[in-house]
Amino acid sequence: MIRKERKERKKKLVWEHFTIEDKSVDKHPPVKCSYCLKEFKRGVPERMQAHLDYKCSNAPCNVKSQSEQQNTTLIIGNFNDHTREKEQQSLEILLTEALSLAGISFSFVDNPLIIRFFKRLQTSFKLPNREKMEEIKMQMNNNTQSKRLRKMML
Repeated sequence: MIRKERKERKKKLVWEHFTIEDKSVDKHPPVKCSYCLKEFKRGVPERMQAHLDYKCSNAPCNVKSQSEQQNTTLIIGNFNDHTREKEQQSLEILLTEALSLAGISFSFVDNPLIIRFFKRLQTSFKLPNREKMEEIKMQMNNNTQSKRLRKMML
């Protein structure tokens, strides 16, 4: 009978903060917290992480729960997405104004080298195409005309 080699699963980071007391026990060996020396008869990663998060006052902040950090990252990520959207619009308007005032054709943004340049300059910025820039320019002109009309009516 051919024996298959079992791949060893990669241990979670929490194991780095505990000392294994008895290595002969296979899956859940007894462990001791490296910060407060609390002993656990069975080393279960979820319980070990909970200990570091909520019970161990000696554990440094950087070893606290990754799930808490992931939740924070998710919230920040959602905020960043919204911010990126506004930043994208702001940069599109700024680029449209700059090219218009310099008398540069909007076909400039369809040039493959310019596209590569902007991707390298700021990877999160999506360079608008010529049609989009013309649309932005029209909206800007309409807004300017509306402001002039309002001023004239006052």
